[in-house]
Amino acid sequence: MTRIEQFSPVNRPVVGLAGGLYVYQSRKCRFTSTAGCVNGLGLMLKCFRNLLGVVLLSIGSVGCTTTSITNLTPGDFPRSNSGLYRVEAAWNTNQKSIQKDTVQPMVIIGGTQYPMQPVPYADSRWETMVPVPSTEDVIHYQFKFNYTYHAIPQALSNSKRSPEFRLDITPEG
Repeated sequence: MTRIEQFSPVNRPVVGLAGGLYVYQSRKCRFTSTAGCVNGLGLMLKCFRNLLGVVLLSIGSVGCTTTSITNLTPGDFPRSNSGLYRVEAAWNTNQKSIQKDTVQPMVIIGGTQYPMQPVPYADSRWETMVPVPSTEDVIHYQFKFNYTYHAIPQALSNSKRSPEFRLDITPEG
């Protein structure tokens, strides 16, 4: 009697080994085809190990992406004769699929959108001049960045908005 045969159930010949588990020939098997059946606990452990590997691989391949908008505008400006005030923001992301040339930042003030331009010699920084009427002492504004990113089967568009910020216009003096 061989080592495999001594562990075989009665009247069930051993067909072979599957990953260290004994495979017995059986006609009524719930876990595999009728060609062979692995003992239930061993198969469940093997399936759990494979499933765990697939789940960890899918989580690891997705990764975490972060995109942030940082307000670089001071909280207050002295009133200017021109009525124009510079607002500036930094846009940082680690999302590699974003098409850099499609980024379109803007400042939104009361439903009006003002496009922003890149700051010379600075990466991911944007600025624009916004008008503030001489009758206003406070404005509330928000940044919005529209962009396109690579996706399958075609590129998709998305946008990110900042929280609302406040700019105080102080009297000259």
